[in-house]
Amino acid sequence: MKCRPQFALVFLVLLHMLAGRGASAVGEPGHVRETLSSLFVLNAFTGSAPLGNGVEVRSGQGVMQVLALRDDVIRVRIARQGKLPEDASWAVLPSSRREHVEVANEESPEAVGFRTKLLRVRIDRTTLCLSIADLQGNILQEDAPGWPLEFHSDSFHIYKHMFADEHYFGLGDKVGPLDRRNQSFTLWNTDAYKFQESTDPIYKSIPFFLTLRAGRALGVLLDNTWRTSFDFGKETNDVYSFGADGGPVDYYLLYGPDAKRMADRSRAIAPSVVAWLSAIAFQLRD
Repeated sequence: MKCRPQFALVFLVLLHMLAGRGASAVGEPGHVRETLSSLFVLNAFTGSAPLGNGVEVRSGQGVMQVLALRDDVIRVRIARQGKLPEDASWAVLPSSRREHVEVANEESPEAVGFRTKLLRVRIDRTTLCLSIADLQGNILQEDAPGWPLEFHSDSFHIYKHMFADEHYFGLGDKVGPLDRRNQSFTLWNTDAYKFQESTDPIYKSIPFFLTLRAGRALGVLLDNTWRTSFDFGKETNDVYSFGADGGPVDYYLLYGPDAKRMADRSRAIAPSVVAWLSAIAFQLRD
């Protein structure tokens, strides 16, 4: 079949436009969205600065800021272009984001960090591995060795070490067992009429979960309104992870030590998750 001349002309124009767009993405650094399409991995320590209530670490153009809002609440913010985004949230109260406590900064040839009256924060100078522990040395959360934070264009993914005796609860209304271990989920509000046992996502998106290990509970709130994903060892049996298709890298760690006290504490941080979280804490009570 012969191609009509006008169709052929339109086709050539489209090819020219696509070729021009590809060339501009490579040749013009001003095209930020296209320039950000390359992989960026946060795994090289290039500098740090102590803060009144935390520490800031540099990795090339990347920046990681870890702050103590309270003795038992830690906030982690990360950006790939050297400047943190606007401090805004649809979930966490402005007054809570502005809270701070004095910390004791700690620095050694191997790591930088700080401690509060309840927690110790450590960032490895070689790997940028972030770990949170109580003052007795019990690890509450740590980055998975060999799995640094990755940016792929606008999306990001954070990987944490999964302990063999650790269990995970949360994310709001989800199908399957209460313990999320060995499962993966997507958060994106969906009208899932007649959903089945394997349906995901469904109606609510609550990017909050708690880890429970040896009687110690830690709440994790990913403050991000984009489509998010959570994997609790389904992809890799000793790693759990969370991330989003876009938006800020901004998450909070709330220490219990038990689930009930952690739930009570979250009331002042993010009231929108309290009703659901209180029900979870009731089920996990001793």
